[in-house]
Amino acid sequence: MAYMYGQYGYSPAPPTQERSVIPGREEKKRIRKLYNSVGIALTVQYIFMYALAMMGYIGFGDFITEEINEETGAAVVGFAEASIMFCAPAIASIIIFFVYNAISRVKTSSLFRTERVSGAFIGKAVLAAFFFHQIGMFLEYGVSIVLTAMGLDTPSLNYEIQRDIPTTAMDLFSSVILAPIAEELLYRGIVLKETARVSRRFAIVFSAVMFGLMHGNPYQLVMATLLGLVLGYVTIESDSLIPAIVCHMAVNFAASIPDLAAYFDEALYDPVYYIISALEFVLGLIGSIYIIKNDGIKLPPYTEYHKKRTLPIMITSAGIIIITAIYIFDVCTSVEPIEEAAEFAETALRMFIR
Repeated sequence: MAYMYGQYGYSPAPPTQERSVIPGREEKKRIRKLYNSVGIALTVQYIFMYALAMMGYIGFGDFITEEINEETGAAVVGFAEASIMFCAPAIASIIIFFVYNAISRVKTSSLFRTERVSGAFIGKAVLAAFFFHQIGMFLEYGVSIVLTAMGLDTPSLNYEIQRDIPTTAMDLFSSVILAPIAEELLYRGIVLKETARVSRRFAIVFSAVMFGLMHGNPYQLVMATLLGLVLGYVTIESDSLIPAIVCHMAVNFAASIPDLAAYFDEALYDPVYYIISALEFVLGLIGSIYIIKNDGIKLPPYTEYHKKRTLPIMITSAGIIIITAIYIFDVCTSVEPIEEAAEFAETALRMFIR
């Protein structure tokens, strides 16, 4: 399979007289192997995450309290539990990232290039991320309305963070620093990087969809997929993971501000939430309009040549089929009848929130 160096890795060289639009048997085999490696990496990360979480619950079970907020009926998560449910996915992602790169002989430093990363680029990327995040949040409300109308709910999301300094600090650290780094290493550093070898535009969409599905519930599936499109695009444009990590951190920090305000006064949560949401939307909208007007959106090509090497081969790749089925299963089983929701709000299920 012929490759040429391009933005963020490699992409197939366009067809010539020697290379047909239709991939041959050996080329399909090599592409399928690449897709399978991505699927296997995500599956191993999923299993490893569960193993780490279970070890955490077993080792620190005595420090986990089963407290319920009598006013809301939601479970209250303390420091020990928060540390496990937030850190297990991140640690698993980071370890898999470095192991995968070691096996693939990829220099980690090559994923953090700075030649095309500037303050102006990152600033515009953050504003675009803000806009897509708020659009995603708006669509989340639509999903909520539909599910409620159908008598359904997601009990695994029905929890609150304990209002003390250690737990609040852990929540803030995991949301703003740990999760953005870990998730970008996995979904842009592996999923996007590898699938971009076949098609950069397809890689942006595919990595965004897998990123959304990973969250394990229909609400964050919508929001994270939209945000993932921006994160993938800025990664391709900059040939670096740096802008995506910064954007992810900025979005999560903005989302954490209402919780931080509520630490001092519960009554501050709603007004701060609406203020931050409004600021995000307005700034994001202005920034997006500026980007479209002055820079434009330069999507990578997606020709018939690329089409023949992406989805048709991917849907025959066992590794991708397995992890996609697992992710979809998690999303589907996160939804339950409202009248039964309280019975299923188990602590272990909350580990996929981030």
